Amino acid sequence: MKVIDALKITGSLSKPSKMPGWAYGLPAKECKTGSRLVKIPGSVCYDCYALKGCYVFKVVQAAQYKRLAAIRHELWTGAMATIINSKKSKYFRWHDSGDVQDEDHLLKIFAVCKLTPTLSFWFKTIRLFTNLLYNQLFKQTIILIMPKKRKKSFRSQQWFNNPKNPDMTALYLERYLNYGLTRKELQSGNPIL
Repeated sequence: MKVIDALKITGSLSKPSKMPGWAYGLPAKECKTGSRLVKIPGSVCYDCYALKGCYVFKVVQAAQYKRLAAIRHELWTGAMATIINSKKSKYFRWHDSGDVQDEDHLLKIFAVCKLTPTLSFWFKTIRLFTNLLYNQLFKQTIILIMPKKRKKSFRSQQWFNNPKNPDMTALYLERYLNYGLTRKELQSGNPIL
């Protein structure tokens, strides 16, 4: 597939200024979980960066909605791999804005990763599915890129280790366990995507 044809299927990529590579963002207003969490002070999505700044420009919103519609296209996986490979970048960010829409979307992302094995992917999501998909994620060519040194704590520590807000800690633990993660997985040291 030619890159020009692939772009007609997928829409364009974005180039976030704080990332060393390209990205594929969807509209934050369409986040399945985030649209609820954005209303809860202290939650991971409260005061979402993707609902302000450059993300609210009409041209950016139009591109994001085009991408959202594109994920249902039968040739999306191959088209994405073609475009990502054409950029000759080492890194790619899934969802600098927005999030995984459903299991089908997540499986397509896995397939794109298999078709682009030389890249490292930043894939941060609050959507979790079944144990099968969670375990599959760590068998894929997806590598979470994190800063080598962090001056502040991880955001997830605010969810799971916040003595000032035990109710929110309990809520997050319950949600993750309801999605099918086990206590062992939560305590394994692997990142929660």
